[in-house]
Amino acid sequence: NAWEGQKATIYILDGIGGYKCVKNCPVPDWDVSETLNSTGGYTLLKFNGNLNNSDYVTVEKKYYNDANINPYYFTLMGISGTDEMNNKNAYTVNIPNEVDGKQITELGENLFYAREYDNRDRLVIIEPYLRIKSVIIPEGIQKISKISDKTWEDLNPSGTFFLTVNLTSIIFPSTLIEIGDQAFVASNINSNITIPKSVVEIGKYVFSSPFTKNSIIFEGAEDGTSSLKIIGDLAFFSENNNPVSLSVTIPSSVEKIGEKAFFNNNITNLIIKGAEDGTSRLKFINHLAFYGNSFSTIAFPNSLEKLGSESFYRTAEQFNTPIYLPLSLNIVWDNAFVCDYRETTCTFYLEHTEVPTTFNSNWAGSYARKYVSDGVGGYTCIENCP
Repeated sequence: NAWEGQKATIYILDGIGGYKCVKNCPVPDWDVSETLNSTGGYTLLKFNGNLNNSDYVTVEKKYYNDANINPYYFTLMGISGTDEMNNKNAYTVNIPNEVDGKQITELGENLFYAREYDNRDRLVIIEPYLRIKSVIIPEGIQKISKISDKTWEDLNPSGTFFLTVNLTSIIFPSTLIEIGDQAFVASNINSNITIPKSVVEIGKYVFSSPFTKNSIIFEGAEDGTSSLKIIGDLAFFSENNNPVSLSVTIPSSVEKIGEKAFFNNNITNLIIKGAEDGTSRLKFINHLAFYGNSFSTIAFPNSLEKLGSESFYRTAEQFNTPIYLPLSLNIVWDNAFVCDYRETTCTFYLEHTEVPTTFNSNWAGSYARKYVSDGVGGYTCIENCP
């Protein structure tokens, strides 16, 4: 019964011309779902391999030093510098689009999440994941992480590349349609973000981080080829005031901008594409969506129906040109624009003949100057008039 020894690996015929392992089998680099997913393929669930020795990983030996490593690494590891690191290697991960004959179309929500529970049910750091520098996602992948029905307050920490604090480069495929909740929380990919034009929905907390954002680019925004419809709650949330000024163009295809989506981004130039020519589909800008930005003007599309509370709080006081509110706008929550300073130049022109009763009584602030349509092509001042 023990002819082979305890540590021998044994394969037997599989009946179709090959072999299958039956004892002491090697652990595959990837765990893959047993059943088909929502996009008709299989989901990559977990990486079991060794980042230092995998066919799917390119290793840069002794790459990290005090100058190029993210300081947040030290916070997570409880050390003070790279001299205390056991391993300074950096990794480029090449995601497969096929494993054992299964077509991979989705990446699971915990694939490279840099924390896990140990055998004593303690949450611990997976240190090598903190040193992933870049990721190449191949054609055929359609979803990263998943979008849940939970509100952003109720989400449990998870996300395909959650806490990969040194991830600075990622190649997205042209087949990508969805970037799910928390997919890149606290990764440094947040510094330069380019969303492929194929993406239809960006989930909650996707690019939320304490790190500097240098750019947010939506491919296809300029020429109208973007497929993006939903920008989720806290999608580009910045924990701190972003030190770099940004120029952002929202594609005309976008229908909803979620709560705190561009919070504290220091956007100095915001363009809602299609606002001028009537092609924008934007209906809803949620609460605090553009809180803490610095743009001085904005053109709203005639498709806009709702503005959430404080959606332009700590931004509206920068406005130095008149803001026109379309007739389609029927709900404005409290403090959507906070023009509460005597030196403010907030001036609003409503296409309505009177302020709708569905506008909160304090929607614009105490010192906002308001005009309504006079019904014959002009406007009448009704508040804080010259």
